[in-house]
Amino acid sequence: ASAPARPSASSVDTSVDGSGQPCSADGACGPELVCAGRAADFSGICNPAWMHAEFVNEGSGSIPDGPDGGVGVSVQALGIGTVPTDAVVRVLINHPRPDDLELTLENSQGTVVPVWSPGMGELPDLEGIKVGVPGDEVANGMWTLTVFDTVAGEQGTIDLFTLKLTSRFD
Repeated sequence: ASAPARPSASSVDTSVDGSGQPCSADGACGPELVCAGRAADFSGICNPAWMHAEFVNEGSGSIPDGPDGGVGVSVQALGIGTVPTDAVVRVLINHPRPDDLELTLENSQGTVVPVWSPGMGELPDLEGIKVGVPGDEVANGMWTLTVFDTVAGEQGTIDLFTLKLTSRFD
């Protein structure tokens, strides 16, 4: 089954009542709105809810043993605003030593940002990892999560990758 069509920038009324207003301290906005660009002090801006979406890759890939290479899994982000404000990565990885893993995220412009570094411990299952992404590059397009095993001796698989993006118009 195909996903429902998402609105494009040229066909959407972005003036949802409350759009552009600050988010409350708990990140809540009004109906049909989502809090975007939340900072450490919980400040953010309410944007139309369609500017937030989760993109899923349920395929699996073997993580090469040792630091000589990684495995990349990708999702195609479509139908959101033009630039990202927030990104959350969720992964399910089966590896006997998750503390050895390094994860990076690459956007369609080729910018790579860190997601998880070796020594950070167990990966959070489905709660997600908030990732800092450039807010001046394109949100829509191919995003690739790459998983590296930094220590030889054990193999694993990546079984699920989702990317939640919240965006805005630039």
